[in-house]
Amino acid sequence: MDRKYKKQKSGKWCSAVVVVEAAVIVPMAVMMTVLLIIMIFYVHNRCWYQCAAYECAIVGNGRQIISESEGRMQAAMQAEERIRDQVMPGTPPQKAIDSDHSGTSVSFSGQSYPLFGRELVPFTAKADVERVNPEKVLRMRRAALAVKDELGG
Repeated sequence: MDRKYKKQKSGKWCSAVVVVEAAVIVPMAVMMTVLLIIMIFYVHNRCWYQCAAYECAIVGNGRQIISESEGRMQAAMQAEERIRDQVMPGTPPQKAIDSDHSGTSVSFSGQSYPLFGRELVPFTAKADVERVNPEKVLRMRRAALAVKDELGG
């Protein structure tokens, strides 16, 4: 008999290999499950805030926006609403909003899972959306067509 057996209190014999395997495999399986859940929270929060950043930047470039400060204010209000809507665990991120005549830039930076240090699972989501001036674009296209017609093309 080459196997080592150990007698349990109930009177049955079992292999000691099962005890060793259970002592190694079960903690590894639990750790892998916990790491998988943490990764899912991280990816979800990062995707959520990336979409929220684009949404806020588009709102900051809206048609009814008259000035850059109004665009920044609209984007900030949308960002606050998106931060309140987030239901996954994590600390509320810091937001940075910049709006000028060329477009709006919104970024969120924060921590995905609050149990760990800030350096372990930080994320940054940034969106830059250019402001489109339809009148200027149409004038440029019409001018290009006029030049093309004059050249005989």
